[in-house]
Amino acid sequence: MVRPFRFGVCLIAEGRSRADFVRTCRRAEDLGYDLVAAADHVNLCSPLPAVMLAAEVTSRVRVGTYVLNASFHEPALLRRDIATLDRFTDGRLEVGLGSGYVPWEFEAVGRPWAPRERVDRLAAALEALTAGPDLAVYRPRQSPRPPLLVGGNGDRVLALAARYAETVGLVGTTFRPELGRMDLLDRDELAGRVKYVHAMAGDRAADLRLDVLAKATVITGDRASAVAGLRRYGRALSDDQLLELPSLWVGSLDAIEEQMYRHREELGISSVTVMEHDLESFGRVIARMR
Repeated sequence: MVRPFRFGVCLIAEGRSRADFVRTCRRAEDLGYDLVAAADHVNLCSPLPAVMLAAEVTSRVRVGTYVLNASFHEPALLRRDIATLDRFTDGRLEVGLGSGYVPWEFEAVGRPWAPRERVDRLAAALEALTAGPDLAVYRPRQSPRPPLLVGGNGDRVLALAARYAETVGLVGTTFRPELGRMDLLDRDELAGRVKYVHAMAGDRAADLRLDVLAKATVITGDRASAVAGLRRYGRALSDDQLLELPSLWVGSLDAIEEQMYRHREELGISSVTVMEHDLESFGRVIARMR
């Protein structure tokens, strides 16, 4: 099954006015994005009100989160919040969930920074959204619930994505001890993550959409020169390795289009989510792909 391409943008609502956020949501819809999503970090605006506002000021684009930190939301109350949002957005909601990855945020809200517990809380949230109490107040508009995206890279998180989600969010990064920081996976490592997801999904594998979180979009006729500005994303990788990743879109519109088709054919990636700073540049890619 060849899935059609799908494009989303993650908005960073930090200290911005309502008017600016509204303009950005409407611009994303005008540019042809399929999904406008809000991030969930403690230094940003609350994502659920942001999603509601995005729905209020747009008409076609779907709205959602990329991604909620499951440790910061009580499962039963999250089920209620999601059902309410789905009703109030007329069934345009999509829910992205993850286990969280920023240690200082956990300290700020009084939650322990413990890898196993973080994934356990993600599992509890997914279970609540999938098989929680069947009460009228909890019933969303979409049946049986809004579509789920689970984003991550580790085995346990990707196994949960394979079990529960409609979309697997491939963040495409890993902690590299030699660097003491997160760094991009190379293409073979990313392909290994895709293979693992399919193995965990079993019969569900053919129904999963694979989404990649893009770090940068650079439209240029000189790929070799442009890669220098992307070095910070993948310090452990060579220039050639950086340029073959689906999480970095670099080159002419022709070259990026060719890359996108190749990544879909070879890796099964048919969905791309970009960060807000690439709203306009990736919008040119969308116009080309449509």
